Amino acid sequence: MSKKVYLTLIVIVLIVASVAAAYYVLNTSSRPRVTTITAGVSVGDVFIYRLEGFADSHVDFSIPGNFVDINNTKYYRVEITKVDVPIVSFTVSWEFNNGTLHSYDGMINLENGLYSGFYWDIYAANLKAGDLSRPETTDEPKVNSTQTKTISGSNREINFLTASYEAYDPTDVTYTKMCYVYNYVYFDKQIGMMVAARTLEIYNSPEIFLTVEFNLVEYTLAGSDTVKIPASINFFS
Repeated sequence: MSKKVYLTLIVIVLIVASVAAAYYVLNTSSRPRVTTITAGVSVGDVFIYRLEGFADSHVDFSIPGNFVDINNTKYYRVEITKVDVPIVSFTVSWEFNNGTLHSYDGMINLENGLYSGFYWDIYAANLKAGDLSRPETTDEPKVNSTQTKTISGSNREINFLTASYEAYDPTDVTYTKMCYVYNYVYFDKQIGMMVAARTLEIYNSPEIFLTVEFNLVEYTLAGSDTVKIPASINFFS
């Protein structure tokens, strides 16, 4: 059985932030270490994404009525508004095909990943394979690999990282209702900005598979022309 998934705004933005669905929790810890980082983004940089989501299950299931269809997204836009290393501030504008627009201001600490504003995937510049994605936090995933992609005539180095974890439903006293989360992120090595991301959530009671994908469709670096990403470039094909 396969259905287009209807996801609430809060669930989607939390997925972007690499955490489980709203009613699941995960405990993590951080241990700082000394490092030096740089930001690859600048004030005025704009990144626009296409969103896709779907759900699968081996059993019948009901999608909550208050969910929204992310496949009706017109655009998901992130604009960099301030860079004060290690803090990068931004504004997210999320518009749907029916004209509904939601905007959020937020920030991300490139060193440790602490964030606000429902966006996560901005990283330090020039991380390489084996580096921690958040250099001050030893429990964050490391960069798995780097590949080169030709995008609109320009060769770009693209980093790839994966992360997985288990979350539980705190309302379940038996601790048997679990969500297994798998994140796959591609981000530009020089800029540090996500170019594609997939989050797979597997719920065991009932067994439901939720997938959300973000794909960069165009970006404009401050003072430069807009670069459009060809539809032929698919990181998850």
